[in-house]
Formats: sequence, structure tokens, C-alpha cells
Amino acid sequence: MASADRHLPREYPERHPPPLTLLQKVGHFLLVLGGWVLFIWMWSLVVSRPWDSGPLVLLLVLSIIAAPLITLLWIFHNMGIYKRKGPRKGMREVKPVYDVDWTGREVTADWDALSRSRVIVIEIDEFGKNYRVASTR
Repeated sequence: MASADRHLPREYPERHPPPLTLLQKVGHFLLVLGGWVLFIWMWSLVVSRPWDSGPLVLLLVLSIIAAPLITLLWIFHNMGIYKRKGPRKGMREVKPVYDVDWTGREVTADWDALSRSRVIVIEIDEFGKNYRVASTR
């Protein structure tokens, strides 16, 4: 069993949402159609107004130059990393140590017991964070 699968409860079957009804499908279609009508109407308002094309042309020219230039720089950056380090041979090993949470609180837990538990209680106080198995009655 994969390590990610052992944390999934076996009692619960995979749930799929029920299929949409005809009314829901029609509602979705009308919502999308309304969005497109609103989009086209707003653009017609923009196009019908008098406007100065100078800044727009400048924006287009700069974006036509900047977007490929940034992409090429990113490609060269990645090629440099590849030349220095070589091809990837796998994922970096990450040690599953969780002694301190992201706020700096000390974490205490019996991870083996928690992995078998259905209910976990997390208590936070001024000393740290404590994970424990909930007592089920």
C-alpha cells in the first residue's frame, strides 16, 4: 500500500457528485451566455469611444518585445542550471520531521498512533501544539 493511501479511510467509498439535471444544465448555459453577452457589450462600449492610440501602441509593442525576451531569459537561466547540476535524477529527499510548526510552536505527537486514529485532537497552548488521539466512546 502506498504511503499516501494508508491515511485514507477504507470505510468511505469514493464519492462522485450526482449528474446535473436538465434545469441545472440550462442554467449553466444561460450563465455562460450572459457572461459572453456582457463581455461583448463592454468591449463594444470601449471600441465605440474616441481614444488616443499612442499609449496603447506603446503597450502592445513593449509587450510583444518583453514577453518573448523574459521567456528567453528564463530558458537561458534553466539551461544554466542544467549545465551546472546536470539532469535530474529524482526528487530531493525530504525528512518528515515536524518538530516545529510554521509559527515556531513546538509540536508533540505520537505519529504512529495518529496514523491509525480516526479522530485527532490538536491542542494549542502557550507551550506548543499537541496532537493526540481522541478518546472515542
